[in-house]
Amino acid sequence: MKEKLKAFALRIAFSRLGPTIVQLVSGAVGFLLGWIVNATSAIGFELSASQQTEVSLAITACIYWIISQIINNYAGKYSAELQEILKNANPLLKVDRWIGPETIAAAQEAAQKAAANPSTGEIYEGKPVAKITAKPKPKRKPVIPYNPKR
Repeated sequence: MKEKLKAFALRIAFSRLGPTIVQLVSGAVGFLLGWIVNATSAIGFELSASQQTEVSLAITACIYWIISQIINNYAGKYSAELQEILKNANPLLKVDRWIGPETIAAAQEAAQKAAANPSTGEIYEGKPVAKITAKPKPKRKPVIPYNPKR
């Protein structure tokens, strides 16, 4: 269950909702800063504008650092697992927790080997998919403004 929750959180972070999550965290940091300013003023310690900026920067940097460390830790872990598996297709592949050109080439090589069909001898050739182009918009007639004097 814990792994499924982690995988779900990563999918959301890398999806289209990622920027929305960033904005929600930014809003939460703003509310946290407001609470800190109110709490400190209630006990007689007033924060100046520059101190509020410094506190806001420190809190924001700390929260984003924690989030990015968590995401990079799990993404790197799964990248390393994928690279370990791909070492069967390309033994020279380094396990560096980074999906780069070498890892992509090893994945393509593994796909090429897996696509070989021994019964018919067919081999996947990696043909590119046809590009889809947008249809041109039809030309519209110019709009003539209404003139009541005609």
